Amino acid sequence: MSDRLRTRLWKTVEQYDERFYYQPDPNDNWKECTSYINEMVPQLPRLLGVDQLRIRNKANGSWESCSLRDYSLRGYPSFMFDVIEVFYTFLSDARCGDFSKDINDSMIDFRCPWRLSDGEFFEVDSEFFHLLLDNSADFLRAAGFEGALDEFRKARSDLSVGDTKDAIHKANNSFESTLKAILGTAGTANDLCKKFQKNGFLDDVPAEARPVIVNLLTGLSFLRHKLGGHGQGPEVVQVPTPYAQLAVTLAGAFNLFAVQQHLQKQPKPETRSPSPCLDTEIPF
Repeated sequence: MSDRLRTRLWKTVEQYDERFYYQPDPNDNWKECTSYINEMVPQLPRLLGVDQLRIRNKANGSWESCSLRDYSLRGYPSFMFDVIEVFYTFLSDARCGDFSKDINDSMIDFRCPWRLSDGEFFEVDSEFFHLLLDNSADFLRAAGFEGALDEFRKARSDLSVGDTKDAIHKANNSFESTLKAILGTAGTANDLCKKFQKNGFLDDVPAEARPVIVNLLTGLSFLRHKLGGHGQGPEVVQVPTPYAQLAVTLAGAFNLFAVQQHLQKQPKPETRSPSPCLDTEIPF
């Protein structure tokens, strides 16, 4: 986690901090003013099971007591997560959603794989994402769908450099090319998906489930029409990265599914019995 990201996260905490009054002695009308951040100072160490907040001194490696701010900005990255999770518990239900969104927007902007959900951080499983994309590419290559593979590679490349609209557009093109190669015909995404069903590629599930799968497969084309450059109207639509990642992930999953169904329908090669050995020895 970069220092710039931690600074932005801390500023978000400060932005949502609120001051309030409380009555230390119920028998006295005297009230004191405090804030969420002030209240966290004694509470966070108790939750962590330590006597006080400490960070490691970079010069000599010793642990030193510190303020909540230094704990967040100068400690281990996980310390920042602890602060945010505890701070979340102070917020009213009406503010939790906005706070989570602002924290996650920062994570996305700095390409950090962690997200805040219901007051807890979780890591986006990028390993599964890349495994899915790699498997899809391998299947396209093995099936000889070089055009679809090339478009899929370009979609992944556009995603990696932040060209979100191009990534969505090429992801959809990749899936359409896969269907065209399987079916041996051109057409719109909707027509191709319907023909994919008509040609028996969904016959391994009950008939009532097949239209649902067709609708699912056509979803990528709708994403392309609305966010990848078509049907946006006069206003330019800025497409956030998660939507492009969604499109590329869908293309990977759909390509993988379509090629697997295609290979499953291919006739298996005949296995021939081994020819009997001829006895060529001279009988003497």
